[in-house]
Amino acid sequence: PLFGTCREHDSDIVAYAPFCRGDALADSTVQAVAERHETSPAQVCLAWLASHDVAAIPKATGRAHIEENARASALTLTDAEIEQLDTIDRRYRRFDPEGSPWDA
Repeated sequence: PLFGTCREHDSDIVAYAPFCRGDALADSTVQAVAERHETSPAQVCLAWLASHDVAAIPKATGRAHIEENARASALTLTDAEIEQLDTIDRRYRRFDPEGSPWDA
């Protein structure tokens, strides 16, 4: 629903800290795709977001992570891999400040 609503209203989606403090990187599906491409789970996550036209703002702890994240733009996931990643169903917030508007 979120993607459709945003597209309907010509709004962009931005993923801030899309690795969920590392939770997304540990997912077995993400890791399997990364192994097939001989790349990192972070790059797989960023490539998947890009495949859905989501702008990602990953938190990076240093130059090496920034460079690794930038290399995700060269990774092309297959339609089957995107569909496989789409099936991951995790519905929780890692960043949920008290008093947020979605708590109303």
